[in-house]
Amino acid sequence: MESRFLWKRLSWPLQVVVWLFAFYIAWNLFPHGYEKLAPTEGIINFFTSLGLPVWLVYVVGVIEVLAPIIMFAPQISYYGAVSVFIVMGFATYYSGAANSVTYISAFLALIVAVLTRPGFLRKKPKITRISV
Repeated sequence: MESRFLWKRLSWPLQVVVWLFAFYIAWNLFPHGYEKLAPTEGIINFFTSLGLPVWLVYVVGVIEVLAPIIMFAPQISYYGAVSVFIVMGFATYYSGAANSVTYISAFLALIVAVLTRPGFLRKKPKITRISV
């Protein structure tokens, strides 16, 4: 029955670990994402000083609010984790003075992405014997 689905079910201890990581990421990203959905002049000036367009503030805000929520759904948590990883990677690259929260969030999102990757990204077993 599992072959019908693109995802593999995790054992309950691994699923709890994924939820704990998602909770940590949500706890840290929600305030920043919510702040970007109703940006102040300081946030807009920060993005423009980096040479980024103003509309990107809203995109990053939506990702920082929705991606951790998506990570709680087992079937689509991979996509939320990849989104968090990409945003935290760009935050580290563009801000220059990234704190430990961005590094830890990116690392935990990478672990969640590896654990919850869909079936089409998993390594297929090699055929070692041909029987007729």
